Amino acid sequence: SISTAAELAWVAQQVNSGENTFAGKTVQLVADIDLNNQPWTPIGLNADDAKKFKGTFEGVALTKADTYPVIRNLYVETSPGYTAAGFFGALNGTAKNFGIENATIKHISTGNANGQTDNGIAVVAGSIYTNGNIEGVTVKNATVEGNRYVGGIAGYTYGNVKNCSVENLTLKAIPNQLADGSYDNGDKVGGIVGAFWWESTYNVSGNTAKNVSIYAYRDAGIIAGFATGAGVKNNTVEGKNNITIDQETYFYADKPANAGEIVGNLSGA
Repeated sequence: SISTAAELAWVAQQVNSGENTFAGKTVQLVADIDLNNQPWTPIGLNADDAKKFKGTFEGVALTKADTYPVIRNLYVETSPGYTAAGFFGALNGTAKNFGIENATIKHISTGNANGQTDNGIAVVAGSIYTNGNIEGVTVKNATVEGNRYVGGIAGYTYGNVKNCSVENLTLKAIPNQLADGSYDNGDKVGGIVGAFWWESTYNVSGNTAKNVSIYAYRDAGIIAGFATGAGVKNNTVEGKNNITIDQETYFYADKPANAGEIVGNLSGA
């Protein structure tokens, strides 16, 4: 049972040190927690590392009306690197039934030797990889700034995101400068998920996005910025939403804007 900021930080320390992935275990959030905008170290720092949360992290209803616990004033600002960023950096388990309010996430995800990465940037989990679940989580009043795979719930998504909601969200994906001085990325930005890689058991479904503002170079959607396959379904977009595609400020190539109310760039379906 977790009820304080110190206990929550202990979970991150256990995972990031490699002492405990919590596989087969359940961590229960039993109270609202205020992180007071103190720098938060994500739980699980790299989607390609074994040091990820592999158990179940769940909020326990605080009242008979099923009001779930809320984590407030989350602040993550990490140095550029081959890492993921969010409350969870990289999630390989299940996170469900809690809220995050008043969050700021800032990170530049660098690539491997080939420039590729499985690391994303989001409020709940920068990456779900390989497999994992986020269910019944709400995000309100948040700003996420990165360079690629930027999302309200999850960034780089290779798993399930179901029955979650975001409200009053600002997402920015700004192309990052490469070693040769040129720019790249600024893409795959979504109110629920930045990028979703589909397999038959994975879905982004039953989610709601309301009042989402996105700034990107390309591949931006209020539900998903980029998605493969047929797993994006039964989602709802509400309120006043805006997508700005800017291919002038950090110009590196003419690209299709791929901006959409549900999915920006739908591939293979």
